[in-house]
Amino acid sequence: MQTTIQARVKFLAETYSNKEVFVFVSTTGLRSALSCLDVYELSSKVGWLLRKAGIKPGDVICDTLPNSPEMVICDFGILAAGGVILNKTAYRSDGSDLCHMLNTSKCKVVIADQNQSPCVWEILKKQIDEISSDGLVRSEKLPFLERVIFAPITNGNNEFIKRIKTEENYFYTSSSPSDAGIIWMTSGTTGLPKLIVRSHEAVLINARIFASITNESFSTVHYNDISMGHASSFANSFLASCAKRVFIDHRFQLPVDKEMFIWELVSSEKCTTALMQPFVFRGILRKPELLEKRNYLLDFLCAAGQPVDKDWSEMLGKITRSACFAYGLSEVGYCCSQLCATSSDVLPYVAGHPSAEGIEVKVVDENQQETSPNTHGELLVRAPWMFDGYLGNEEKSKSKFTQDGWLKTDDLGYKDKDGCLFVMCRRSDAIAWGVRTVYPSYFETPIRSLSVIADVIIVPVPDKDTFQEICACIRLCKGIALNEKEVADMCDSLFVEGSDMPAPKYYMVMENFTYLSSDKPDKTKLISMAKEKFNLN
Repeated sequence: MQTTIQARVKFLAETYSNKEVFVFVSTTGLRSALSCLDVYELSSKVGWLLRKAGIKPGDVICDTLPNSPEMVICDFGILAAGGVILNKTAYRSDGSDLCHMLNTSKCKVVIADQNQSPCVWEILKKQIDEISSDGLVRSEKLPFLERVIFAPITNGNNEFIKRIKTEENYFYTSSSPSDAGIIWMTSGTTGLPKLIVRSHEAVLINARIFASITNESFSTVHYNDISMGHASSFANSFLASCAKRVFIDHRFQLPVDKEMFIWELVSSEKCTTALMQPFVFRGILRKPELLEKRNYLLDFLCAAGQPVDKDWSEMLGKITRSACFAYGLSEVGYCCSQLCATSSDVLPYVAGHPSAEGIEVKVVDENQQETSPNTHGELLVRAPWMFDGYLGNEEKSKSKFTQDGWLKTDDLGYKDKDGCLFVMCRRSDAIAWGVRTVYPSYFETPIRSLSVIADVIIVPVPDKDTFQEICACIRLCKGIALNEKEVADMCDSLFVEGSDMPAPKYYMVMENFTYLSSDKPDKTKLISMAKEKFNLN
């Protein structure tokens, strides 16, 4: 197999030129498809556009476009220019997370749509002091940013694609396997994201592992609407197997009944496999009338991102013939997986065995000694292709590794006597929300900045679909009288509506917090109060 992403794209275009590999279906019924040759030729046009803008090999370009044909060709166009992809959606309305990512990566160009919702440009333009008619920018807050390239995509008018077709071709082929290809984002304990640089080699290895655990082949039709900016969801099916991937087209208004639309899409496109978040397949299972109407089964469904629940077995025979539960990290990729063909295979918290040769997983106690079977401890992972540190954060990077090179995952789990891994929960204050890990400070910092808020403590509460939801325990300033609905409206405005990172779902306004003898807040008590108040037991 080719050793760089560009070489792989070029090979697939030359070998399977007319094979459909990316399909986008909108709520209006519009179906847009890209072939291998389309990906290669159109990304070459974007490559030329970026080279004209002054991009050199190794420069970082941020693609903020949502799932759409333009997003695919811009991602691969960044690589065609020799650049490094930074995929980003803004989550905080003040732009602090966006600025942090752009500055830490020394990003030179941002690709954005002025009208897309949630609109990154609306947040980004507040950070820019001047912008010329051709997109050149000056910004004290973003000293490395040189240009914004506008790519209008709303309502599928293909304006951007028509524009780039007039450009020349440029396809950089001098990358080496160890060169940076993509920068992922992961949550940070400070509330600002950490950046993970992944090489071409690491991306291609992870794509092959994904194809292996999901039994993908050339003829596979794979549904996966998770953003390609997410570490688990880059163009794995395309790069590994030249398989077709089906998305919801985010250029248009998204479906009101998402589960209904997804299952109609899966069955109409005759998808054979899917990667779904648990709240998606659970939502589908709650609609027996939909399942009866369609009477369709996937061959294989992969679920990842949160601990396995026993009732996940309900999917077998109703929406899929078999399933795979995968455990992974942005810093490594897919680590472990468990194939389940019958309900007896679906064990609570199961994560399975290493997904590929070279991946090592062990469970250790507080003294870093490996535990005996069925004894809980922290999971450590090691693989030749895992990351070597967070970009611009040497201190955090050092603390993430043991002296002998194992990655500390901050996840709690155990192995049984057969070496099967079970992943239970996070060891720290981290909250497992769906496929994302978020830290209390991400919410506490902006909420605490509100003039009416004296203090806030974020706690996780149980949720059947997302595993954990976020509850904000609020103490108002003296003399302020607001009800929980008013507090929620005020706090929710701090986060970008419609993004794939949450605002708190629950708010509790309290006169005082309970503290432990150590002067730390009694979060166990707060969680218990929230569960009782919102009937979450």
